[in-house]
Amino acid sequence: MKKFALIMAISLTLGSAARCEAQSLMSGLLDGLMKRPRTIETSGSATVDVVPDEAILKFGVQTYNTTLATASSENNDRTKDLLSLGKKYGVDGADIQTSSITVQPVYKRERESAKVSGYQVNREITFDVKDLTKMETILSEAVKNGANVIAGMEFKTTELRKYKDQARTEAAKAAHEKAVALAQTLGAEVGKVQTIRENVRPELGYWGGNLQSNSRFLGQAMQSDENSAHDTSAAGAFAAGRIKVQAAVTVTWELE
Repeated sequence: MKKFALIMAISLTLGSAARCEAQSLMSGLLDGLMKRPRTIETSGSATVDVVPDEAILKFGVQTYNTTLATASSENNDRTKDLLSLGKKYGVDGADIQTSSITVQPVYKRERESAKVSGYQVNREITFDVKDLTKMETILSEAVKNGANVIAGMEFKTTELRKYKDQARTEAAKAAHEKAVALAQTLGAEVGKVQTIRENVRPELGYWGGNLQSNSRFLGQAMQSDENSAHDTSAAGAFAAGRIKVQAAVTVTWELE
């Protein structure tokens, strides 16, 4: 009987201690929530339109032959012509790069089997053109000097950091203006900044296409070049326009 009473006493004591500890913990959590500052989170974005001063041109050289050696040799010859074209129009050797090269067999299906009928060699060459006034001429000449694919065209600016900083500043101002407007509407004031997060966005200034699959376009490009000496209206067919440098931020503010 005495042992039972002792056990009960100990249990009650431990239960009381546990309850006190739980109450203390709950009280601390409530105090923390009460002291937690009120916040508001807003986002801002901005776009800066920039006139490009540089263009990345991607050309493809594709050749096919029944023998791999001949397909490779023809590809090498066409590539040399294309590289010479770049140097002719002032593209620095350091700004010309072989981006990729692939060799693949071409199969011909005969009844229930497939046999290799030839080989296709693909090579991609990238020109970094600093003088945009020569870009159209390079494009037109490339299809007659080795290239049979235009894999892509990207306009760029050499002052990207400058315009990116400008876009970030404008995006941050937009986020602040939005926070102030919302807070004032609800009878509060914007306080200190708690967190800042940048949302990364790509710069927009790209065009790409496969000219080999569009023989009509290739023919027009060559014909346009042949007639350019007699028809000045053919000039300026490619407009660089503007590239969009974008920035977006999300900011958390304290409310006062």
